[in-house]
Amino acid sequence: MGNSPRVGVIGLGAMGMGMASTLLREGFDTTGFDVSSSAMEKFKQNGGKGASSPRGVAMTVDILVVVVANSDQTSSVLFDPQTGAVPALPRNAVILLCITASPDYVMGLGGRLREAGRSDIRVIDCPISGGELRAWQGSLSLLCAGEDADIDTCRPVLDALSSRLHVITGGVGAGSRLKLVHQILVGVHIIAANEVMGLCHLACMNLQSVHDQVMGSDSASWLFGQRTSHVIDGEKVPASSLRIIAKDLAMVMNYGDRYKATLPLASIAHQLFLQVQSAGWGVEDDCLVLNAYLLGRGDMETVRKGVDQSQASHEYGLEAGAICDLLLGIHSTIAVEVLRFARGLGLDIANVREVVKDAAGSSVVFDKICGEVIGRDSFSLGKLNNSTTIREKLSRAIHAAARLHYPLFLSAEALQQWYNP
Repeated sequence: MGNSPRVGVIGLGAMGMGMASTLLREGFDTTGFDVSSSAMEKFKQNGGKGASSPRGVAMTVDILVVVVANSDQTSSVLFDPQTGAVPALPRNAVILLCITASPDYVMGLGGRLREAGRSDIRVIDCPISGGELRAWQGSLSLLCAGEDADIDTCRPVLDALSSRLHVITGGVGAGSRLKLVHQILVGVHIIAANEVMGLCHLACMNLQSVHDQVMGSDSASWLFGQRTSHVIDGEKVPASSLRIIAKDLAMVMNYGDRYKATLPLASIAHQLFLQVQSAGWGVEDDCLVLNAYLLGRGDMETVRKGVDQSQASHEYGLEAGAICDLLLGIHSTIAVEVLRFARGLGLDIANVREVVKDAAGSSVVFDKICGEVIGRDSFSLGKLNNSTTIREKLSRAIHAAARLHYPLFLSAEALQQWYNP
């Protein structure tokens, strides 16, 4: 393999098109394939070379980047008897697997390659995050797990695609395990943001003022800031599809069940996403979870329009500080839930901290709790610094909100976890 490897990209959707176009811009000889003829035409207009099948891509590349939606599509792309890429890949080619999939599926690919007589092909487990814009900019976050020599081989491509390249210890599968861990934080933080936004609406609170106070405190999370900004001004901050995070949490719950992991907040988040999907409210915006919280008392659009500020929040005995306390309780609880899960999966907490701190699942308190528990053999909510204060503030905030008769699914379960830490 020369200094400038030939690259193939299979899957020219929102992420794959941006990644392939970035590689072209950086001077890589890039061939692409997608089942969509319009995507293929767009890629060729951008200067890329097209192929008629995954096998056609594989014939001319050293590194095959797979950016499809799920493991079923990956299996078809690689192993389909008529069109699969594996038989045509050059000797010692590398598959860069940029999908969110079960770690067990990813770890099983080596065996499938051996069964196909292609034990020479190497696999890098490389989940991606950062969104469509960052794919086009070449500023994705990549979680790379595999043999060091294989990662070094792909380094020029990895560097072109990313601004944050995390090499995850633990071999193939470790990247996918860490991605699942991160997606728990994403899912729960999205639900938490919706939970308190609905509460603010019923309490006639100014959402912008609450946003500003939360984001200047230990209660802040990246997703709270982003989702509240989206609801306040949807024209400036685009929606994020509910379908993807619902799929990811379903995978988390299946994986957790297999390994007998306790994931109470993740389970609640998953069920709420399912409720929104089954209710027919749409999947184009994960802030539609507001509809599930406000049943009959409002929806995402009424929250966006705001409330009559002549109805002061103090009428309900609820202030922005209570919202901060609810979020701090939820974010602390899910931090411990996630870190226990990560430890059980054999992940290094320092790796987890490094990946999360600049990612969508980040929160102020997650980073602080990571700092507390690194190096400990065991940890729990009750042993955290300020645990009593966090628990008592969470309890008071829940009681303060009670007169609104509003469901606090995550907050209430979080409090139960503090009583059984």
